[in-house]
Amino acid sequence: LVAQTVVPANGHTYAGEAEVIDNVPTITYNCSVCGKSEHKIKLNFHGSTVYMDNTLAVYYYIDRDVDGIEDLGLKGFENISVNFSYGERKVHYDEEGNVVNDYSLTVSLDDAIKNNEDYYKFPCRYITPSQMGDEITAIISGSFNGTTYTFKMDNYSVKQYCLNRLAKSTSAEEKAMLVDMLYYCDASRAFTTYKADEELVTNALTSEQKALHTAERTYNSVLNKASTNIDNEKVTWEKAAIELYDCVRMRLSCKPVDGVSVGEVYAKATVNGEAVETYIKQENGVYYVYVLDLAYAQLSEEVYVTLYEGDTQISDTICYSVESYVKTKLNDTNENLVALVKAMMCYGDSAKAYFATKNA
Repeated sequence: LVAQTVVPANGHTYAGEAEVIDNVPTITYNCSVCGKSEHKIKLNFHGSTVYMDNTLAVYYYIDRDVDGIEDLGLKGFENISVNFSYGERKVHYDEEGNVVNDYSLTVSLDDAIKNNEDYYKFPCRYITPSQMGDEITAIISGSFNGTTYTFKMDNYSVKQYCLNRLAKSTSAEEKAMLVDMLYYCDASRAFTTYKADEELVTNALTSEQKALHTAERTYNSVLNKASTNIDNEKVTWEKAAIELYDCVRMRLSCKPVDGVSVGEVYAKATVNGEAVETYIKQENGVYYVYVLDLAYAQLSEEVYVTLYEGDTQISDTICYSVESYVKTKLNDTNENLVALVKAMMCYGDSAKAYFATKNA
C-alpha cells in the first residue's frame, strides 16, 4: 500500500492509501476534519483530442495531477504504457491464434508528452488520410503491487472527433475544415483503394454540413529552380514532387554537375523565413531532399531550399510549393489522383482560414 497525505486549498486534510477495490486500483481519501471520503479511480483516460498541424495524430490524456499534487494520478503504478491499434496497425494472428506480426503502436510514460498541464499526452501517430475513419483501440496498462491492470478505450476515430466537433463548434471556419477533412479521407481511400468497398465517411454528414465543403479554386505553380542562383554550382535541381503519409512531405531531386566531385551535403529550407526540417538520401548518384514539417495550412506557401557543402552554397535556390505539384496533376488521366489533390487543397485552404482565426 502507498500512503498519501493531501492538503487541499480549503484546509481540509485527506489521508489516503492506494489499494485495490473491486479489482480496480483506487486511492481513497478520508478527511480528518469533516470525515468526507473520496475515491479516485486510477489508470484511466481523461479524454482525447485530434492534433492536426503538420501531422495527423490523436492525443489521449491521462491525469497527472490530483487535488493539486503532481503525478498522484498514477501513484503506485509502474511500467505504464498505452497501446494503440487501428487499421492494419494492429496485432496479426494466424488461424491457431499465434501472433504473426505486431504492428500496433506502444507509447511508454517516458515517451508521453509532459508539460505544465494537468495531463500526460500519449500520442497515437502515423494516421494517414485514408485512416481517418478507422476506429482506434487504446489500452493503458500498468503494474500495481506486482499485478498488471489495463483500461480499454475504443470506438474512437478522427471521423468521430470531426462529427463531435461539428455538433459543438460555433466556428464556421472550424466546421468547414472538419467537413473538408472527411472529404479528404474519402478521396484518399478512393486513390489508394484502402477500404474502398466500405461506406464513405462523408455519408455521416448532414446535407447542411456537406454544404460547408470548401469550393475548389484556381491553383498556381511557383516552381523556380533558380529563384536565386550562384556561379559554378556543383549540383542542379531536377524534379519536384510530394509524398502523402500522415503528413505532406516535399521531395526534390538533384544531381551533381558532370565531372564535379561533391562531398557531404546538407540542405537548408525555409517557409515564410522560418527554417523547416529536411533530410537527404542519395541513390544511384541522385540526391533526394525531403522537406518535412509542412502544415496543411501551408500547402500554398513558397518553400525555398538550398544545398550546402560545409559552409559553401553549392546549388541555386529552388522555390516550390505543394500547390505547385497540384497544378501539374489537374489534367492527369487518373481521376482519383485529381480528386485527391483537389480534396487535399480544399482541406489546406480551410485549415489556413481556421488557424488564422485562432492566431488573430
